[in-house]
Amino acid sequence: MKKTIMNVVYNSFYQVFILIIPLITIPYISRVLGADSIGVSSFVSSIANFLGTIIVMGMYQLGSREIARSASEKLEDNFFSLWLIQAISGILVILIYVSVILFLKTTLKIYLLLEIPFLIGYMFDISWFFVGIEKVKNVILRNTVVKLVTVLSVFIFVKSKEDLWIYVLILSLAPFVANFVFWLSLHMELKNTSLHHINIKPYLAGAVALFLPQIALQLYTNLDDVLVGLLANNKELAYYDQSQKIARIILGIITSASTVLMPKLAASSNSKKFNTIFKSSLDYTLALSVYFCAMVMINASQFIKWYYGSEFVPMIDNMFFVSIIIIFISYGGVFSNQYMLAKGEFKKFAISYYVGGILNVLLNLCLTSVWKANGATVALILTELFVCLSRIYLVRDEMNVRQAVNGHGKYIFIFVFTVIIGTLFPIRIGGNFLNLVIQTLIGTLIFVSQMFLYKTKISKDLLAFIRK
Repeated sequence: MKKTIMNVVYNSFYQVFILIIPLITIPYISRVLGADSIGVSSFVSSIANFLGTIIVMGMYQLGSREIARSASEKLEDNFFSLWLIQAISGILVILIYVSVILFLKTTLKIYLLLEIPFLIGYMFDISWFFVGIEKVKNVILRNTVVKLVTVLSVFIFVKSKEDLWIYVLILSLAPFVANFVFWLSLHMELKNTSLHHINIKPYLAGAVALFLPQIALQLYTNLDDVLVGLLANNKELAYYDQSQKIARIILGIITSASTVLMPKLAASSNSKKFNTIFKSSLDYTLALSVYFCAMVMINASQFIKWYYGSEFVPMIDNMFFVSIIIIFISYGGVFSNQYMLAKGEFKKFAISYYVGGILNVLLNLCLTSVWKANGATVALILTELFVCLSRIYLVRDEMNVRQAVNGHGKYIFIFVFTVIIGTLFPIRIGGNFLNLVIQTLIGTLIFVSQMFLYKTKISKDLLAFIRK
């Protein structure tokens, strides 16, 4: 249990580190490259991310789960059997991608070609193996070093709008280098490597079962950028994409526990222990998600003026409303990424993604062409709400949902109250940054005081910890 807690702590610290990095780079990039160039970068990266998901073939979920359940004598064979699926997928995707781009006649051709190292990096991404053997620290140290080098490279080499290709290349090379580092330390974990017992058949069905919903997920997490770029323009795409950046980073912090807890839950044979861990995870996930969502909402206006600059002021409403996905994705993710995957219920895991992907495309076609970035934001919010509710509905017959969500109404009330007070009485006593700090501190005080006032589970746990 101590190892699990430390892995959660490591992952959480890393996600905080990820949160700090954009606070340094995005303000610089938004001013140096401008909204149009950022829109181009978002467009090509969204295509690369979509193809990267195809390459990985669900290994982040399936791979870590199967490695966690592998006996020591089967670890090597299971790893190479799983990775072979990923390698075959990677080779096919990259060959098709390059063939298509070479025949395209577009000004974006060079930027699309610069994404090739990114795709190769995905093919060699075996971070799921280290998560499966509960060595999250290895993953975090690697990613931290690569992030720091990437940030330094951006500041050193990206100086004007003409350097957009350099910026795209830097972002493409980062995962390429990072994922090869893992292979240098792989021999320390696989000491009796043999290639004679590799068999992809036992895992192929599971990989496809997890791969298909991930493709559906990409329809509204990456290809929605492509739709906005096609139906609106690069500037509107920049507003839509950048308004989500902070929410997505925060989501990484909140959902970091799922990465660590899912293999732990999958290996648990004690139903009482399973339910206890799941309930605690759900409680803390909701508390964190409503807190961060409230802070983004009450600070959206001041934050954009200080962080992005005047060119991005039109996206204030986008950031305010899109922050609600922090709650929907985090909360629903506990039911899917922890409960469903730990139980091996891949079909149920997939359903909400399928319908959500189709729903988002239809909503984007209807709303984005009329209201551009605002329409795309509404489409995303409605999609994530549906996905969250569908995940809860799908497990209603297997678990006591009423017991799982017990006490959660308090957190929603606290969230609504904090947002209302924060938006009705904004702080305007100094510069944008000073207002941000003061408003966040006051918002946090209001939120935390209500947690204790309404005697939430989180406040009770904190008091019990202090008394010890």
